[in-house]
Amino acid sequence: MTTMELEAQKAELARHILNIDNMEVMQEIKKSYNRTMMRMERRCKARTEAEQKHILNSIEQGLKDVREGNTRPLEELLNEL
Repeated sequence: MTTMELEAQKAELARHILNIDNMEVMQEIKKSYNRTMMRMERRCKARTEAEQKHILNSIEQGLKDVREGNTRPLEELLNEL
């Protein structure tokens, strides 16, 4: 979704919300919004934790490679870069 499409969707939703004249409907929308935001925050946190685990696993693998002598000369690496 492009930025323009997102902005159009937000504007449309805002128009709908501004036209609500029923407190019960408004409360339900607010509950739904809060549940959705909490779910999205949990997804982001889970993704971050998974990324951190991946980074730590990569570091551990690198240290294991060094201990086992699976290395190459610095000059070779610099030439490759």
